[in-house]
Amino acid sequence: MSDFLDIDSKLNYRDPPENYNFELGHTLFQTGKFKRSIPYLKKALMENLDKKNYEDYLFCHGLLLHIFTEFSEVEELKKLQQDFERNSQEFSITRNIRLLTTQAYYFMNIDICTEDKNEENNKKAFEILTEALKSALDSYSMYSKGQDPVKDIEAKIDLMNCLYMFIFYYFRNQEYEKCIKDLDNLKILLNYYFNLKEELQLSKSKTDNFQEQKTYSNVLEIVRKNYQYMQRIKLHIKCVEACVEFEYKQDIKKSDKLLQESYEVANKTDNTYFIPYILFYMAANHANQKDLKQADIFLNLAERNADSDRKLFFKTVEIFKNAYGFGKNGNIGNYDIIFNEEEHSIVEKQKGCVNFKNQFILLDILKLFVSNKGSIYSKQDLVQNIWKQEYSPSTHDNKIYVTIKRLRELIEVDINNPKYICRNNRGYYLNEKAKILVK
Repeated sequence: MSDFLDIDSKLNYRDPPENYNFELGHTLFQTGKFKRSIPYLKKALMENLDKKNYEDYLFCHGLLLHIFTEFSEVEELKKLQQDFERNSQEFSITRNIRLLTTQAYYFMNIDICTEDKNEENNKKAFEILTEALKSALDSYSMYSKGQDPVKDIEAKIDLMNCLYMFIFYYFRNQEYEKCIKDLDNLKILLNYYFNLKEELQLSKSKTDNFQEQKTYSNVLEIVRKNYQYMQRIKLHIKCVEACVEFEYKQDIKKSDKLLQESYEVANKTDNTYFIPYILFYMAANHANQKDLKQADIFLNLAERNADSDRKLFFKTVEIFKNAYGFGKNGNIGNYDIIFNEEEHSIVEKQKGCVNFKNQFILLDILKLFVSNKGSIYSKQDLVQNIWKQEYSPSTHDNKIYVTIKRLRELIEVDINNPKYICRNNRGYYLNEKAKILVK
């Protein structure tokens, strides 16, 4: 009972309601108290199954999937999914689209918790989402004429849920153009959804027809029931949009603005569970702008706002810290360059993050120099090691000159006074005094 009393003011209940476990578990989830929410959500899951309240069952299931993903509890995720599959026969004729998106959500999340990405899971998620979207579009087309307002709003909610899942699928797979297209479509539907509540209430107040009032009430109830979930979707996609603006469009200013808006939305709607990720994205933005001091401040804020059980979050932060050379205490390391071979990137102390994506020759030369710091490589050596060819001055001299210049442009602070890639009368070499950390 103590948990309920802790947040009684948020729920506005004097006595525990009939759906006590669901309401409490959901509120604890939203405020980031994931561990405390688990027993209530598990009880609510079984209560909704017994009542055959499949929509709330799926909602609880989704929250628990999210929590166990954050906790990196692979076995709990698998057990949850096994229970879901065992009960799924009961759902075969009810809300089929929701069932499909729930299954896809599992396959998308199970990969996040494991070290090795399973392409089969990624493929399954895409196939299931494609099937769900087709069904959602069919329903949307069928009911959008307005003859059945209840079916119409249900079809729109299903379509929004499908688009939301696809946005995360495309974002995780770095298919940014497809991600942007679905973001635009989802934002249109969300604007319609959030304006609908006032419109329905106004229409209901203007009619004396009992049947019309009943219809408006039924639609309002569906809107109310899904309102918090839609607020979370709106918050999540704003953060995705911020990341896409930076990573794909290179619009730092717009990305910062969207993240600030996300922070305000999270506080305003009590979705404080997502604040650590927003602060983390802010840190990443500052790091990519080479403002590592400010990035450090946001990282510390992000960590302080997250419970220690959120292993996935802290793992993400740790990977970021290693990539950008932050020490154990959050301070920037003493290295000149952090070279992350797996990510094909470096972090230079003054320039910040430099990505070698699709620049394999430059990456190969850098690897060669870093692996043998101080060793001098003649033009003949470079041609044999990098291009695997016999050296020919007429063929290779200009190629070497251009390639070294491009490498210097990427990693040197001052290309006219190179600090890292040096040259003498015998060839090129990496300055022995440069402090390099290879990840």
